[in-house]
Amino acid sequence: MELFLILSLVSSAMSVGVVYLPKDMLLSWKFPTPGSVAFELRVPQVLYDEYGYVGLGFKYTDDISGMYYADLINIKFNQPLEDCYGTKNTVPRPDVSLGGTSDLINPRTDVTADGLKITWERALKTEDCANDMEFEDGAEYRLLWAAGFMDEVTGEQLRHSTKDRGTINIKLTEDFYNAQYKPFIVSSFN
Repeated sequence: MELFLILSLVSSAMSVGVVYLPKDMLLSWKFPTPGSVAFELRVPQVLYDEYGYVGLGFKYTDDISGMYYADLINIKFNQPLEDCYGTKNTVPRPDVSLGGTSDLINPRTDVTADGLKITWERALKTEDCANDMEFEDGAEYRLLWAAGFMDEVTGEQLRHSTKDRGTINIKLTEDFYNAQYKPFIVSSFN
């Protein structure tokens, strides 16, 4: 919890976009160059211990609901990040399996004292036009999130439940801040 408070203070001073997600996840972003966006997702230890993967997706705000046509990042714990596309409301398909390319730059997952710190960067506009959406600084997007389990026998990704997914609209700017799902910190004075 203290980490989230520190990140909030740091983000306001460093000019990064921030959205708190359910399950105490935190997504932040910045534009390190005029043509790229860098993301950092914080996954708390309890989520890392209990679940097997998390996923994030981006859609335009006027798109149909669900994973159809979403530009997705599939994060199976203890495996490399996958640049994916939503062909239907099921396990996303890697862009490379659809004839596209993986456009994640320097994807990295670090285990920290608080859980996972997952970082990646990508071009605002990639050459993979069929599977990647074009990002624009200042544009609004629907952010999809999900958490789910892995089959312990086969290692396959299992479908997440309805309580383990959701959407929230964001504005992809360095001054965006949404604390709708910010964890409630109980004071020791209560």
